[in-house]
Amino acid sequence: MIRLSGNDATSLHRQGVEEWNQWVRDNPDAAVSFEGATFASTPENGFSEHLFPSGGVKFDGAKFKHSANFNRAIFRGGNVSFNNATFANDATFEHTQFGKGELSFTGAVIDGHASFHSAKFENKGILFDAIQFKASCRFNSATFLQGNISFRDTIFGGTLSFEVEEAAAQLTRIDFYGCVFERQLLIRAVCQSPPDFRSTTTAGHTDLSNLRIEPSGGRHFADDDDAKYRRMKEIAERNRHHEAALTFFAAERRAMRALGQLKGQAKLLDVLYDKLCDYGQSIWRPTALFFGLFGLFAFGHYQTLCGGALDAALLAGADSVPFVPTSRLLGETVTGEQSRAVGLLRVVHQVFSFVALFLIGVGLRNRFRL
Repeated sequence: MIRLSGNDATSLHRQGVEEWNQWVRDNPDAAVSFEGATFASTPENGFSEHLFPSGGVKFDGAKFKHSANFNRAIFRGGNVSFNNATFANDATFEHTQFGKGELSFTGAVIDGHASFHSAKFENKGILFDAIQFKASCRFNSATFLQGNISFRDTIFGGTLSFEVEEAAAQLTRIDFYGCVFERQLLIRAVCQSPPDFRSTTTAGHTDLSNLRIEPSGGRHFADDDDAKYRRMKEIAERNRHHEAALTFFAAERRAMRALGQLKGQAKLLDVLYDKLCDYGQSIWRPTALFFGLFGLFAFGHYQTLCGGALDAALLAGADSVPFVPTSRLLGETVTGEQSRAVGLLRVVHQVFSFVALFLIGVGLRNRFRL
């Protein structure tokens, strides 16, 4: 394999983008290395619209003393690494295309703003671990076609805007474990598994309301998914995102149940709470249960009592709200001397109606924060 490195690489780069791209076209499978190179503060040392061969590209330990411009560059394939590189000013990778292979910025330091606006990532593994972003970092309108992205132990000194193109995003995992967010975190993405925010420190506003988790091939949970959902719930509660907090709470409980952490009566109650009201998120489910019970027991009374349909409906209505004094009097007026079977049915109806009304109240409280 042809390898371009050291002075040969920097010399060819200085000849300009046309000479560089022609060499890449002539050597499409070559490897390029700028390890330890220093790029002076002259604008012509940018890499805008440059092509890179598929044999791998290394900028490990490189020093960019001016703004590093990789806008509209195309990395055709192979591993691409900027490990421990230092950027004294802005680093822009806008509309840049990263081909298949691993992409790594591990240990890099970026003193200025970092922008991956409209960048396209085809990489299976994307590592932004242990980076120091001293100003803002943007992934607005970026597209991810596959794989995982990791920001473990990264420090974000400015706002992180991770608002990617949902239609083209196929992320299986987003890892923020151990990150420090000193400013805002804005995230809009679709991920197949819950992002990992455990051990993070957030000093600014964190917006998780536009984060969607859509497992592929049916819902399943990894061993630590309950802890991930719990941490996201804590972040949402701290930032008063009540609906997001409820969503993450529901996912946390389902993960606990799927992982066998709930057993016996605790599991049964959890299943009922899930199915009857979606963990307090649904008002319509318990409402449907309430009126369904009314119709069922009204029909039952119509079949067993001597009175007509009106008397059956009045009795079912009285049992639907048993805590109202007038409903008790109405029930006694309709039934008169009732059998034990009728009395038992009425008790069952009253209990389940009370449960349905309670769940309706929970849903209303959660919906309107009463």
